[in-house]
Amino acid sequence: MEDLKMSDMMDHRLLDEEDIPDESEMASVVRQTYKVYGTIFLILFTIFCVVRQRFPKAYNVRNSVESLHCSLAEDNHGYISWMWELFFVSDDEIFDQCGMDAVAFIQFEWFTKNRHKFLSTRKPNNYTVYVGGVPAEYRSSAKLLDYFRECFSYENVLEAHIAVTIPNLEQKVDSRDAMVTNIEHLINVEEVTGKAPKHTQRLAPGSMVGTKVNSIDHYTGSLKKLNDEVSAMIEKIERDNDPRSYEFDLLEAQKNSVIYQSVQKGVWMGGNSSIESDSIRFAPEVLVGDSVALDGILTVEMEAGFQDEGIETGIELTGSGTSETKKKHSHSAGSLKGTGTLKSGTKHVSTKHVRKISSQGTKHVKKLSSHGTHLAHGIASSAVNLLMKEDGLPRDAGFVIFTNLKTTMSALQMIHHPTPFTMQVQEAPLPEDIYWANVGISNKKKQLGILSSIALTTLTCLFWTIPVSFVASLSSVSALVELFPFMEDWVERSPWLEPLLQQLAPLLVMVLISLLPVILITFAKMEAHIAASTLEASLFTKLAIFMIIQTFFVSIISGTILESLQGIIDDPMSAVTLLATALPAQSAYFMQIISVQTFIGLGLELLRVTPLVIAYLRHKLGPNLTEKERDKSWMGLYPLSNPKEFEHAEVLAEMILYFMVTFVYSVMAPITAYILAFNFFLLSMGYRNQLIYVYPPTNDSGGKLWSRFIQITMVCMLVAQITLVGVLLLKKSIIGVPLFCPLIVITILFKQYVEQKHFYVTNHLPSVECIKMDLKNIETMDFSFVRGKYIQPALQVKTSWPDNFGAAREMAEEDIGYFTPPGSDAGDNP
Repeated sequence: MEDLKMSDMMDHRLLDEEDIPDESEMASVVRQTYKVYGTIFLILFTIFCVVRQRFPKAYNVRNSVESLHCSLAEDNHGYISWMWELFFVSDDEIFDQCGMDAVAFIQFEWFTKNRHKFLSTRKPNNYTVYVGGVPAEYRSSAKLLDYFRECFSYENVLEAHIAVTIPNLEQKVDSRDAMVTNIEHLINVEEVTGKAPKHTQRLAPGSMVGTKVNSIDHYTGSLKKLNDEVSAMIEKIERDNDPRSYEFDLLEAQKNSVIYQSVQKGVWMGGNSSIESDSIRFAPEVLVGDSVALDGILTVEMEAGFQDEGIETGIELTGSGTSETKKKHSHSAGSLKGTGTLKSGTKHVSTKHVRKISSQGTKHVKKLSSHGTHLAHGIASSAVNLLMKEDGLPRDAGFVIFTNLKTTMSALQMIHHPTPFTMQVQEAPLPEDIYWANVGISNKKKQLGILSSIALTTLTCLFWTIPVSFVASLSSVSALVELFPFMEDWVERSPWLEPLLQQLAPLLVMVLISLLPVILITFAKMEAHIAASTLEASLFTKLAIFMIIQTFFVSIISGTILESLQGIIDDPMSAVTLLATALPAQSAYFMQIISVQTFIGLGLELLRVTPLVIAYLRHKLGPNLTEKERDKSWMGLYPLSNPKEFEHAEVLAEMILYFMVTFVYSVMAPITAYILAFNFFLLSMGYRNQLIYVYPPTNDSGGKLWSRFIQITMVCMLVAQITLVGVLLLKKSIIGVPLFCPLIVITILFKQYVEQKHFYVTNHLPSVECIKMDLKNIETMDFSFVRGKYIQPALQVKTSWPDNFGAAREMAEEDIGYFTPPGSDAGDNP
């Protein structure tokens, strides 16, 4: 009886022998993979070790291009020694030179410490927040600024910028930028050839008759016209949308606000002297009050009867005037000029001197200054813009810049409005990272975009099963023959075809994986992200899901999925049985995929094959007269000196597949763990080299993708454990299943524990750290790194001229022709 029980237990052990792939067959497949792809990688790697020393412009970009300089890249090391020298570079050095994302990618340690270090650096986005869903009553730069100054304190808020709709201006600016590039090239042509380039200017559109004109002179005139148009459009938008200029310091802005409030109430809190309403004018560019823009210079003529008693508004007046002698004092932007000045103080003017301004007198506030003043009401202006379809309509989003980290972190964690999706405050991206077209997009459109993106991603995931299943079936010739019976004769006549197809399958999987980002990024863009970093995070999530569902699970059950699909729909739990049956036999296939992905992918990455081809085409087809022209991208083609950013989302998504295979097959086929360890070593060495010597950290998100990566990795752990339990259940393992269940419970509890606060504390810089950094920066902080950076690019530059214009720039502004060098056939220009 005991022998029978023992026999029964042996029959139902962890895995049946018939379900374990034949060791000799599995070893043969892996050996063949390493022979083919390992040899290819060895050749590519050897070539790389040689060329990285001889061609630094291609393989040490960050030491060759001054703007991308990295001190770590100064030492290129030897032909071989670089492989171990890179592992002695500290995390702090990588953080400082390569960015937070690089540290998180190649070294998964001390994330919280490095994340907080990143948040405390002097970068524009660490002192700025993005405000979405701004209500109509705050939809101007001045009012948004006032709101946050009321929330915190006056000196803690530096700037606020509401985004505006400016399609016409943006079109003009694009035309101007293209014109500047064209003129720069023409000037380069003239300098190289010694002759001014000419072209035929048609007398009328469609006319065959024209005259030869100096191209530089002609296009310079067009550029001057564009500059005038752009400048006028920007000035009009600034007037209509009442921007409070950041050039006014905080004290002046405060004083203007107090003065205006007094005028609005019809009361001037002054001395014995009355104020003539005809003498009140307001400074240009200073916005005060509710949707009112006033231009001119604030000038208040008054009798010199003010006393040093101050007023209860916190404004003190000091001066030498007396009640016997009447003097006139001019106030500009909140200050008394001459013998008296307004300043913050503690003394107060007696309220008995308060006088009312007559209602008739207040109408004279509209008096124009010599420069022409405007009284533009915000709501009326917006309505006109909407009806006329002109630029300048305020959007319901903007950016607010603070003067310290503590206030920034406080604003991020406050609830600013009781209505959902209104006055939402979130971390701002870097200025160059912003997709301005999506700033201020309505919540309705955004939610519809997200739903559309999810629906299309799901639909694509279902249809992607077909090519993945076909490719996966290539690894099993017997399954392929069942699918295509005519291939049986081919295999019999050509025995070499079977190993070829086995090696071709993982390569085709790699091709399918490379196609996914191109498709999924289109869906991610529908979600209306305001920054490239959040778009990349969305792409990573979608790619990771595809890796788990398609590349892993669909590949496992590809041979029977079509026949079993209806059964899975009817009985979802049957998917566990299907997986448990197919899983053990696929370990060799996944070792192939991982090895091919590492050998081919990393080999091509190190040699930069794709960038070299693109740079060659750029060199042959694009303008190359000067170094500036050679360093510019042209028609989507970029030179070696202008490398693309590292694609963190795509590479991390591939790592999800590596981890999934590790979690599942390191138990059933332990050799998988050793093979993956070797692959991880190669990847770590290779990407360390690329991040230090090639890729600039311009798209550093501060490790945001790493948080998502860890969360998805924990899900992969659970999925792998549940899958293994399914295998044990299928094998009716009486001992294995109970022993495995505690591991699943522990993993779930660990996941819940980590997600309570561990990720949350990395979202923001703790107040203790904020105070420490703010105190450290208080003496040395200037805001040039953030001041004016969050204004829309089209609104920032009123006039633009070619960099190589030289003295001709001033002459062009005065309508003087461009100087042509001696020997030119352009003749004397008027």
